[in-house]
Amino acid sequence: MGRNLTYKSSQGNIEFINTTNFQVSVPDSVGLINIFISQLSFQQQLNSNFQEPIIGSISLQDNRFLIDGDNFGNSIFSNISEIKLNSIVQDKSSYLDYQNDRIILSTSFESKYSNSYQFDISIANVSLNNSFVYEIKPEIDNVSALSYIGGSITIFGNHLNCKRFDNSSSVVSIKIGDKYCQNPINIDENDFTSIKCSLPGGNENDENMMIDIDIDNVKSVNSSTTFTYNLPILSQYHNIDNDKISIIGNNLFSSIQSSSTIIKFNGIPIELQNLNEINNKTSLIVSLSQFETSNLNINQINLMNGDIQVLTPKSKISNSLQIRLIPLIEQVVGEINKNGGEITIIGKYLNLKRFNSTETSIRIINLQNSTICSKLQQSNNINNKTSIICQHSPTSNVNNNNIQMIIDDQQSNNNIQIEFQSPIIYTVQYQYDKDDSSKIHIYINGENFGNDPSLLQFKISNELVNNNQFIIKSISFEKIQIETDDISATSDISIIINNKTSNSISIEFSKPVDEKSKISTGIIIAIVLSISLFLLSIIVVSILIKKRREKRKLVHDKVESKEPSNPSVELKDLSKSNSNVSLSVDHKPLTSPVVPENSKTEIFKEKSVAEHSLGVKNLSKDNNSYNEFGDVVFSTSEANEFQTGYSKQPTNSKK
Repeated sequence: MGRNLTYKSSQGNIEFINTTNFQVSVPDSVGLINIFISQLSFQQQLNSNFQEPIIGSISLQDNRFLIDGDNFGNSIFSNISEIKLNSIVQDKSSYLDYQNDRIILSTSFESKYSNSYQFDISIANVSLNNSFVYEIKPEIDNVSALSYIGGSITIFGNHLNCKRFDNSSSVVSIKIGDKYCQNPINIDENDFTSIKCSLPGGNENDENMMIDIDIDNVKSVNSSTTFTYNLPILSQYHNIDNDKISIIGNNLFSSIQSSSTIIKFNGIPIELQNLNEINNKTSLIVSLSQFETSNLNINQINLMNGDIQVLTPKSKISNSLQIRLIPLIEQVVGEINKNGGEITIIGKYLNLKRFNSTETSIRIINLQNSTICSKLQQSNNINNKTSIICQHSPTSNVNNNNIQMIIDDQQSNNNIQIEFQSPIIYTVQYQYDKDDSSKIHIYINGENFGNDPSLLQFKISNELVNNNQFIIKSISFEKIQIETDDISATSDISIIINNKTSNSISIEFSKPVDEKSKISTGIIIAIVLSISLFLLSIIVVSILIKKRREKRKLVHDKVESKEPSNPSVELKDLSKSNSNVSLSVDHKPLTSPVVPENSKTEIFKEKSVAEHSLGVKNLSKDNNSYNEFGDVVFSTSEANEFQTGYSKQPTNSKK
């Protein structure tokens, strides 16, 4: 940069390699180098330069050119650099970044246009050896189909512009094989991803023709896309049902074809015979069942989501189209309870993976679109059917457990239900209504009852009870309370939940005695017993009286037999003289009274003599006691002791 540097051998900054070569070190710089050599009388001037800049590659992104290379110099040298684009010097204000190996240059050009850009770079008057040309070329990805008679075709790709950046018309040339496609236009004038032109007719030998596009002298990128007349083209498909799909496209079937078309599904060709009038060059209906009955023994194991192609009789192969089959649920094996359970789903096209081994997107849901299954596993195929095992989540429903599957956005049928386990009864208890003994409450304990009373049916001894003959008081998965009319015998109790019958429990129904009835019955019994005891007492008393009278009569008869005359009894009160009581009969003292046999003697000490009589028992009054000798009764206040038939003289008696 205009600096003069002096090198002297005496200073050791000149390195002699041999007698004809030496070298010196120079600092980092750019541009020209002027060298002056002086040795005694020898002098010589030489010219050299730093290495010229090198461009390795250029790209255009977001209105910025990215120039990668070397020897551009650091940013301190950007003010002595010059960049020309298509011979136009670019203003240094467009330098967004300047490094020794990269320059970023802003521009108004857009990358969607095909164009050619010529770059020249000079650093301190040291330029590129050659200009660098950067081209954005037309790209070809696909082409539409066309019959032998010719017509319009559409080429798909990028940078297929029929106008330039400044809105002037581009010069476009399209050549397919040896035929030029005339009148190119952009279907949308600002969309350069497709270009349409008119191609002349061809014949059956016009196959796999190269496509070349030239836009403003910029030739298209070499492409493997070729054009063949009457080549089948697949654009879309529709699932008609679980067995048929409709393929939409072009050249799928025409009058010049033979009676068969080959469908290649997941790489396996199947010849479809006897195509009927519903098929034509733009649509083809394929029955998947034909894959199962083909000679190649293709079965549903191979019918996985994958690619389909159409091959015409001239071995013209269409593009590939991704097919996603509608899953079909035919059966669910396994029963669930409120905690869920393991189930196996069997049907068609139930695959966790696609044919290319990538995983499918899959959900197993109920009618409310809630996911109900986890831990999915592909099961061994059953009877040529695909199947998936999963763990059902807990549920509160014993019915309407419909199942659906969504595989790669294709939804299955939803008319298959998952079976709930049958109800199981463990115990049955009962209790009569305390207010109405004609009603009985039955308590059933077990599991799998659910919580929907409308699904419950009640059976007694294997006979259904009418719904109007019992009331469901409460129901849960483990407990049921039912109120019904009195059941008077041993009966088998069972229930039906959602048309699934439980086991039966035998129970003996015994009606308890009412407490009021118990009291009434007790009163009646007490009355009966009292009356019976009363009557019995009367009878016993009557017997005793009768016997007593008989005894009296016997004594009287004995007395009369001894003394025919009527005796007189005299009882003297000698209490005042402290004498013994004396008894006389017919005025004759009786010292040894005769006491009839079997008579009783009762001895009491009393205060005074109270009463005496003949032939009367129980003369006590006012707590005065009596002594009885058969039919003769007497008492005394001073008697110490009476023995049978006589009295004993008291000791220490007073006179």
